[in-house]
Amino acid sequence: MSVNGQGEDELRRHLRAPVTLEVRYRTTGSFLVSYSLNLSVGGLLLETTEPSLLVGATLLVRFTVPGAGEVVETQARVVWVREPTEPGARRGLGLQFEGLEQRMGLLIDRLVRRFEGLTLVAVAARGVPLERLSRYLRSALACSVVQVASDALGELALSVGGRSVDLLAVDLDSTGPAGVAALNWARSLSPRIPAVVVADHPEAVAAAELDDAATVIRGPLSFDKVRRCVLDVLSRPLAGTP
Repeated sequence: MSVNGQGEDELRRHLRAPVTLEVRYRTTGSFLVSYSLNLSVGGLLLETTEPSLLVGATLLVRFTVPGAGEVVETQARVVWVREPTEPGARRGLGLQFEGLEQRMGLLIDRLVRRFEGLTLVAVAARGVPLERLSRYLRSALACSVVQVASDALGELALSVGGRSVDLLAVDLDSTGPAGVAALNWARSLSPRIPAVVVADHPEAVAAAELDDAATVIRGPLSFDKVRRCVLDVLSRPLAGTP
């Protein structure tokens, strides 16, 4: 009786549908950066609320990319897990893929042919701070930078126009409350625009840390530091949802 029961349990485990995670990217640019840095070498860090996935678990991942016109499905294996360190935080999963490049090859070719480039928005005080921040962003990667001075923040949405914004960069040291307002604008959108915040003064750092979705770059700035942070933020998909 116990043997039959164990056999039935094993059969149910094999027949059980695998966990499926939907992985979405906010923009085509974000996906292409993620692919070049992570997916093309077979891995991905993903945040999720799915509680049942442990190291060694296999799952089905469905990639949704703006402008792709299709969903790409592939198998993945969990190679490490980062448990949340505070209430409400998401789990982090390290995923490993097999054969993803073959599955995505035609999609990548099609997206690259139509891709018009990354668009980043820089918000800083008019003059040297805004020019300096824009120069750092352009040095990080090939991109178009929309400059918005902190004393003209009311024109932010107008400056962006109908463009798809990949990243917002704010110099909180030079903008103060206006920079916080820019972060609030990015957070109000759905999905929100990811943000990088330059902050070194204690007051600016404290204000930046109130936005848990923004990544803070502490001074002094360097081209390498900005590049690593910008690429890391751009390559993150939206959280995976079961």
